[in-house]
Amino acid sequence: MDVPQDASWTVRKVLGLRDIGQSLILYRIGNGQSTSLWFDNWHPLGPLYKRFGDEVAYNDGRSLQAKVSSIIHNGQWRWQRARNCVIRNIIAETPATLIPVCDIVYLEV
Repeated sequence: MDVPQDASWTVRKVLGLRDIGQSLILYRIGNGQSTSLWFDNWHPLGPLYKRFGDEVAYNDGRSLQAKVSSIIHNGQWRWQRARNCVIRNIIAETPATLIPVCDIVYLEV
């Protein structure tokens, strides 16, 4: 979003700082159902779309609306086959200590 030219000085300055502010927000992944795979700051590389652009979603084969839960299976990361160097880089830069926490719901019978 471009900063409107007719905006007040204060609004222009606040909007100009949004990149700094966004880098300070980290997301708790949990089960990944409410965290955007491409746009939220959940990965050590930062928001993946911001870093890699349209290429990242296209090369992975997931939609831009994909959630982190789409790459979690039984509490483990499950990316599709890494077809190119961008996806392989993302996988390689995912620390082993970054483990998805899947919520387990127990139903009483």
